[in-house]
Amino acid sequence: MKGRVSTGVPILRLGDVLVTGLLNELDDKVALAFTHELTERISADRVRGVLIDISP
Repeated sequence: MKGRVSTGVPILRLGDVLVTGLLNELDDKVALAFTHELTERISADRVRGVLIDISP
């Protein structure tokens, strides 16, 4: 994974839904990496929904 930024944000699959949460503020690089990783997982896992917990 040369050149890839580790997001450290877990993305879990629960049935046909991906569940993730943002525990801290993300800088620009990590936010873009998270978006890329989440998009790849949506496509690869063929999920029907995504739940992102943004509560403090």
